[in-house]
Amino acid sequence: MSVHSIYIDDQFRKNLHKNLIIDDSPTFVNDLHSIFKYKQDLSKSIDERAELFFPDIIGQTPIKRQLYRALLRDNRLISVLLIGAPATSKTLFMKCIEKQCNGVIFYDASTGSSGAGLIEILRLNPECKILIIDELAELKKNDIEVLRGLANDGRVSKTLKSKFINFTIKNLKIFATTNNPTKLSRPIKSRFQIYLIKPYTDSEFIEVVKFCLKNQKIIKDDKLINELAHAMVHFNIKNIRNALACCSMIHEGDNYETIIRTIREYIENDGSKCNINFNEE
Repeated sequence: MSVHSIYIDDQFRKNLHKNLIIDDSPTFVNDLHSIFKYKQDLSKSIDERAELFFPDIIGQTPIKRQLYRALLRDNRLISVLLIGAPATSKTLFMKCIEKQCNGVIFYDASTGSSGAGLIEILRLNPECKILIIDELAELKKNDIEVLRGLANDGRVSKTLKSKFINFTIKNLKIFATTNNPTKLSRPIKSRFQIYLIKPYTDSEFIEVVKFCLKNQKIIKDDKLINELAHAMVHFNIKNIRNALACCSMIHEGDNYETIIRTIREYIENDGSKCNINFNEE
């Protein structure tokens, strides 16, 4: 079975299948029945709490609010799908939820899901509160079929290897991401609230790069952080992952000429779009 991060209440943890991969790090749970690991500051408004809940993401305020409000609705099955280009914080949103909530199954569909797959994980974790599916469009056919029922009324009903599996997960929250919604059927899409993560404007991208460089401690000097963020836009490096990778090649103490040369060499020797089998050349 491929590795999935699974957070389950301690009492239920004892009954899990021995082959499941469990994160045994401290959860600091205040209330095992709560969806949140940490006490929420109820003196603040829902919108204010939403901003605090996603500290690793700058901007995207409407998405923060919608996701947080979905988490607060504890008496209803809710499914939310984030779509958009790569490197627009979709998975980062999911990781924030995984980190701060109880009873979370994080399922990365892009890994190909060897072993029993999503059906078996759900069967062994019927008390989960949240199911996160990263790269939803990459789910296998069996898992997609199960998801249709699960997102409709929380029910899993499937014959697998001559064994009939039938159970219901009440008030489940399903959060998913995809870069390619064209692969999803209309029935699947109809079961989700779908939100588009829009590409960053130049000014937004600069602020995101500055935030990430400082937050991830890639660059310490504030002046250099500001100059590098603007340089990424100037050199048309508009993917945040690529921008951070390029900036990681810059070292404190590099002079202006060295910095420009390093950025140009990153761009001029970029092989990310190369799709040649050199064994056949």
